[in-house]
Amino acid sequence: MKGILILLCFILPIQVYSQSTTEEEYNYITKGYKTQADQGLDIKKGYSLKNYGKWLLSFGNKSKGATFKGFYRDGDPKPCAIMAIYQELNKDSVPTVTEYYCIPVKSGEALWGNLIDQVNAKYGKSNGEDIYEAMLYAFMHFSSDLVAK
Repeated sequence: MKGILILLCFILPIQVYSQSTTEEEYNYITKGYKTQADQGLDIKKGYSLKNYGKWLLSFGNKSKGATFKGFYRDGDPKPCAIMAIYQELNKDSVPTVTEYYCIPVKSGEALWGNLIDQVNAKYGKSNGEDIYEAMLYAFMHFSSDLVAK
């Protein structure tokens, strides 16, 4: 829980610059986007993505970290959500694990609860501490870059 509180402190600056996330958008980022990306399809109609950066930590012969993307409604200059793509990469930098998280903005407790539940479900796994550490590391860098702009 302590880690979750730290994580939220770094995400809060996003809230200042964004529009609210809907449940449909949350579900698309966490489930639908992966399906479309795996099939080589375009992003959902009416939306666009903006790359914010990628940060990795090394763990022996592999790396773990996250890429952040702003999820924008067409015509809106501010993101309605932030996509966090967690990856584990082998020694050849090929992804072996890819997970999609939605950081909701200006949204109710339900969507934040979904995010916390998704992160905590991974924390209980055998390499959960590495996942948590890598995600926290990436969130800190992302937040720092966002605030510095």
